[in-house]
Amino acid sequence: MFTNKYPNVTLLLKGANTIIAKAEKRYINNHGTPNLSKGGSGDVLSGLIASLLAQGYNSLDATITASLAHSFAAANFSKNSYSLSPQDIIDEVTKL
Repeated sequence: MFTNKYPNVTLLLKGANTIIAKAEKRYINNHGTPNLSKGGSGDVLSGLIASLLAQGYNSLDATITASLAHSFAAANFSKNSYSLSPQDIIDEVTKL
């Protein structure tokens, strides 16, 4: 497994269920929504993680926190899912 070979790396696999792993720890975020299958949503997630790292979070906590915020923001989007844009995700994150 990747994290056994690289135990200091935090891995995030974005999908219907997002998998987060570091060393021997594994987490599954099952709060994903089809709203997130849009171009640019992964860029927003990366930006959220980078923002938390810059604030002093460790890599695992930053990844878990950003993944959950990303999922909850998309779930809170009240318009049609096909109209969700990366900016909409960012706007929803600010409301959490």
